[in-house]
Amino acid sequence: MDFIDEVRTRSGRFQKRIDKMADSEFIEEQTKTSFVLPFIQMLGYDIFDPLEVVPEFTADVGTKKHEKVDFALMKDGDPVLLIEVKKAGTDLGGDHISQLLRYFGVTEARFAILTNGLNYLFFTDLDQHHIMDQRPFFEFNMLDFTEVQVRELRRFTKEQFDTNSIVDAARELKYTGQIMRLLADELSQPSDEFVRYVTSKVYEGRATSGVRKMFTDLTHSAFNQFISDKVRDRLSKALKQENETADTMDDVKTQKWVSIPGYGLPGGSPPPVSIRFWDNDTRPVKVWYEVLTVTVDKVYGEGLIKMEDAPIRSNNRKAVYVHSEPVRQDGTAFRRYEKVGNPPLFVNTNLSGEQARNLAVELLKKCRIDPTTVHLEV
Repeated sequence: MDFIDEVRTRSGRFQKRIDKMADSEFIEEQTKTSFVLPFIQMLGYDIFDPLEVVPEFTADVGTKKHEKVDFALMKDGDPVLLIEVKKAGTDLGGDHISQLLRYFGVTEARFAILTNGLNYLFFTDLDQHHIMDQRPFFEFNMLDFTEVQVRELRRFTKEQFDTNSIVDAARELKYTGQIMRLLADELSQPSDEFVRYVTSKVYEGRATSGVRKMFTDLTHSAFNQFISDKVRDRLSKALKQENETADTMDDVKTQKWVSIPGYGLPGGSPPPVSIRFWDNDTRPVKVWYEVLTVTVDKVYGEGLIKMEDAPIRSNNRKAVYVHSEPVRQDGTAFRRYEKVGNPPLFVNTNLSGEQARNLAVELLKKCRIDPTTVHLEV
């Protein structure tokens, strides 16, 4: 199961548990067992292995002894991620962040989570080393998330956990988020500083109070117009792409594709117009022998055959049809041939349509490619 599918499955279970508890209140221990431990499992950690997950991890602070953080995720014997849990429904922030900050400073962990079971706030120490930032760099809600957020969450899985890459991503997320909030504030209500900046760039006269008032309104209007134009442009491009895709699908519907071994006897019939390989790589074909030459070129380019494999002989007649030089097994020259690849291989093209088709099928099998995954367009 892909990670995003796992997250969606867990999200559905969390919603059902919330619905069942609608008339009662979760306590902290229920939050841990119903939400947080499944969340840790979702990240790939064994919640029953004390070498991976330590509950009630000791984080003594100064004269305060026996201080414990609810969970610590471990790597090579050291804590890498602290998790402090509050009961479901708790508004995270304020004193709860201060409490987690104290724990953070007395451990070696670079990351910490404050959670109420559904909402997870991720912290690190970007502003000052080993002192937890006051603001989270990432927030994940198990009942409301995007695919982009799931990709960020995946960094914290046991399989992908890497401190340096997470810190780099955290820095980008933090400052990108701050810039977006700043832009949103300016969009909603342009600040005096921003209006003065805009005015200085587009107005050459004296910036009186009336001019500033005018440019405050103009800046707000221009911002909204800019966003509207961008949205309209994105929608226009999306509709154009959708129409192009629909046209392409209509074209595909008019085509008849037949697998190479299922094509029948091609002798005397017109050649196919293209060949489509297992990875949807589609190439034109003009004459029957190109079914073989294009197939040789494909498998040679993919590294499925090499120069040292030459000469390559047919299964039945033992005749050479691919060689590092344009000669048969007896040393006589090919009557007709094509060169493919670099360094070149020489493909015998003095073949009937049926021979070209059958040798292409043989070659695919030699390369352990299922011939039915390669199709000819009639």
